[in-house]
Amino acid sequence: MIFGWAGNPALPDGVFYEGVAKWEGHGQKFRGETGAQSAIIPSLDAALGVRFLGDEEFAEHLLQLRDYMPPKHRAFVERLEEEEHVSDAGTGLPRAARTRNSLQPTMKS
Repeated sequence: MIFGWAGNPALPDGVFYEGVAKWEGHGQKFRGETGAQSAIIPSLDAALGVRFLGDEEFAEHLLQLRDYMPPKHRAFVERLEEEEHVSDAGTGLPRAARTRNSLQPTMKS
């Protein structure tokens, strides 16, 4: 598993920042940097119907990383997950392309 400060056994209380009034006295737990925070790979996973069955801990980790995505990017990935997947049928590819095209304007920040 990739560790940042969240879930890191060496930092069970998180990291404390001095001089940041908002977080004074409260340990912060952030995930480490990873490409899974980008919408690119999760979008491909969603369109292809990739599921991480049998590895719930990893699947939960990937879902938590979405909290770091811009809201419109997160919504894009979630919408793709609701649609028919390329792997569902031989006609899935055209449907996936139409879905992508209909959602593309929502990706603009």
